[in-house]
Amino acid sequence: MSLTSPTTKMSKSAPSPLSRILITDSPSTISQKISSALTDSQNLVTWDPVSRPGVSNLLTLLSSFDEHGR
Repeated sequence: MSLTSPTTKMSKSAPSPLSRILITDSPSTISQKISSALTDSQNLVTWDPVSRPGVSNLLTLLSSFDEHGR
């Protein structure tokens, strides 16, 4: 899902380059994009795609790259 609008698909045609991770992005660029991703104001981490799509989106990305398979 988009890093700037977690209820829409990540797309290369989105107006903001911060909304997507490209395969050609450097590790530092990817880190910057993920760090600036839209979440919410709650001070906890929970999986709830309906109420907390931004946090759930980041958890999905993290699990995709987790070397421990969590």
